[in-house]
Amino acid sequence: MIERIEGNALIDYKKKFYNYFKNNAKINGDIINVQSFLNHQVLPEVLEWVAGFFKESLSGIVFDKFLTVESSGISFASILSYLMGKPFIFAKKKRPITMDSFYYSKSYSFTKQTETELFVSKDVLLKGDKIVFVDDFFAQGATLNSIEDICKQANAEILAKCVVVNKSDRDDIISLINSSDLERIVGECYE
Repeated sequence: MIERIEGNALIDYKKKFYNYFKNNAKINGDIINVQSFLNHQVLPEVLEWVAGFFKESLSGIVFDKFLTVESSGISFASILSYLMGKPFIFAKKKRPITMDSFYYSKSYSFTKQTETELFVSKDVLLKGDKIVFVDDFFAQGATLNSIEDICKQANAEILAKCVVVNKSDRDDIISLINSSDLERIVGECYE
């Protein structure tokens, strides 16, 4: 269970994650390898900091569901779903035979260097749903663009975007690490 941190919880969660990220992420140009603690193996303390930060950040937003993409966003959407009492949906990269009616969009994966298809059942993403998008990384926006397209098809609205590491300069994304943080980390650790 997320431990309530005294004082400014957002700053405390961000500091803890920032320090861990700075000491453990492997950065090589545009590639950030965090597989040992964030998106292949997920450490419990990292999950706590991320979930605590996003939960606090979303405290004033009234929404219906979390939406993520399989597979790296599932751990974060799952714990947030539990902590905030909201269901979560994950866009599937392959359409199962049980999914008869669905929303569909294509996305390009920067990490995998390939195009991905995303599917969300019309039975779970409903007209009028108020959505919070959750993912591990935001780089060039292809995944989010596809999710926005799917939500538009469903007449659902994305109210907030929570991404652990935001490599862009977009300020409409709630994140623990942003492009300024990345520049500072590279400057401190790699130069």
